[in-house]
Amino acid sequence: MELNKKVLFFIPELGNGGIEKVVITLGQRLKDIYDVYIYAEVQINPNFKGTRKNLTIIPTGSNPKVLKHKYFLQRALKFRSIIRKYRPDIIISAYPRVNAIAGLALKLSQPKPKWILSDHGDPSLYLGEKGIRRWLKRSLLRRMTGEAQACVAISNSVRVQMEEVYQCGQVKVLANPLDLQGISVLAKEPVSHPWFSESIPIIISVGRLTKSKDFETLIKAFKLVLGALNARLVILGDGSERNHLVQLAKELKLESKIWFAGYAPNPYKYVSRSTVFAFSSTSEGQGMVLLEAMALNIPIVTTGFEGVNDVISNQVSGLVVTVGDSNSLGNCLISLLESEGLRSELSGAACLTLEKHSLDHASGQYIQLIEEIV
Repeated sequence: MELNKKVLFFIPELGNGGIEKVVITLGQRLKDIYDVYIYAEVQINPNFKGTRKNLTIIPTGSNPKVLKHKYFLQRALKFRSIIRKYRPDIIISAYPRVNAIAGLALKLSQPKPKWILSDHGDPSLYLGEKGIRRWLKRSLLRRMTGEAQACVAISNSVRVQMEEVYQCGQVKVLANPLDLQGISVLAKEPVSHPWFSESIPIIISVGRLTKSKDFETLIKAFKLVLGALNARLVILGDGSERNHLVQLAKELKLESKIWFAGYAPNPYKYVSRSTVFAFSSTSEGQGMVLLEAMALNIPIVTTGFEGVNDVISNQVSGLVVTVGDSNSLGNCLISLLESEGLRSELSGAACLTLEKHSLDHASGQYIQLIEEIV
């Protein structure tokens, strides 16, 4: 009896971010063909334990301090021990520092599994500002990642950035998978918050409360919206900027109009009952939350981060404004809230974007790549 090939995903952390969501979604489809394992250096979300729908979650610690560069060698040796124990046929790594660690671990391993290196965002952000530290990180990445059998980007903008930073030949663009059926089911779960049973329109946004998501711009834009019409703002997510954003809402006298809901295990039930989805990020590889809003037929206003054109066609499938421009963001939100026809037109066109992100199509691309390599 022929044994299934083993696929090992290697990611920075198991928390509530986009990479984790993509890996879990993709892994659940690949498990029909392969034995799938997921290893993260840090486990932040305690819900990821043991076997999750036939995906083996390899136990790890919960201390983010281990992610510091001074522990680089120890992290590589630990991953080498994971490779020896589970003996994968192929490794799929994601994120620059993880890619570098995977590269060193593989250099120290015999026999060597095949390796797909991937990135879900701009790798130059990992390098940081100009200077010796940036040069050292870039040199490390190039030295450690040259042996990958394939390099994968989630969008054309990330592909361009990867080709500048890494030294791994041609970079393939493979779409992130979207579990449309699963999203639809979760969207129907009941919501207890009273705002969602009232007629006042709701603007919603989802993401970690960090500087790169720039919720400050969204809150200022929302202040402008309230000068034209009555509305409410719901922000799903948590992070280091929470206290600052709550204080900003108080200073702008918006406390009664904004709900900082924190992390929501099921954001879809809130998004599906909202009027408009707003996204104010300064940097994204793709913006999975935009695709999820599209899947729920919710019209979108987003900032024009690099890579947005892979998801949104301005004034066709959504409205795109300049990064950091609260006035433009506010005016576009007003336009959408005032026009049901425009909302319907944008959300209808957005559905056409989703085909390449369907679970069958996206996972099929990965399966084809794996079979070519192994």
